[in-house]
Amino acid sequence: MKSWKWLAAIAAAILMITFRTSPAAANQVTGYLDQAAGQTVCGWAWDPDAPASAVDVQIRVKSTKDNSILYTQTCSADQYREDLHSFGNGCHAFTAALDLPPLPHDSYVIEAFCQDIPLTGTLYWQGASSPLQTLPAEAPETVQLTSLGVFRTTAYCSCRRCSGRWGRLTAAGTTAVSGHTVAVDPAVIPFGTKLMIDGVIYTAEDEGSGVNGNHIDIYCDTHAEAAAYGMQKKEVYLVHE
Repeated sequence: MKSWKWLAAIAAAILMITFRTSPAAANQVTGYLDQAAGQTVCGWAWDPDAPASAVDVQIRVKSTKDNSILYTQTCSADQYREDLHSFGNGCHAFTAALDLPPLPHDSYVIEAFCQDIPLTGTLYWQGASSPLQTLPAEAPETVQLTSLGVFRTTAYCSCRRCSGRWGRLTAAGTTAVSGHTVAVDPAVIPFGTKLMIDGVIYTAEDEGSGVNGNHIDIYCDTHAEAAAYGMQKKEVYLVHE
């Protein structure tokens, strides 16, 4: 009898843990930062635990150089959208016209958060008085960005000091090109991966004995350019095409 009671107590504890913790893990706030046009961003967000209620969304503009937050604005995700009809009452979209300060022409990202949880999707902006741009003009409009965090970045060229006998031949079998090729640790970033650093989209095509972990080496045309670059901490974004 004592064994039966002991087993029953264990089963009850397991059920209690399951039913108390599973809904919280499953019903996390979710949403998407869809696009930017002019100085307006739009997307959607909802809380499965309150499917008929609107949630607040905070829009943040961050510098890609030091990840500092330069501007925030809060809006309510309370607009109806046909494609959201299966989410509660379908009134979970938001459109925010940003009252942006006159930030200098540089590289910025626009992100959205709900209850301090980041929404999927990252937008890119070049600042100044120009309208918001989802991506650089040369990038496909379908590209989206995901931050990989802050990496140590350096630069190299095709001289023997930087590349030995390999010259411009990369580990991926391509020819290194300035503004396109970067060397990575393949265990961290596979060859062929598209990355954005300071608004420039690069391709991981090379590796080096000194490039390990969260370290990226950017190819330059001359040794003078590579030496002048030095070592800089940069936030790196994965480019989804």
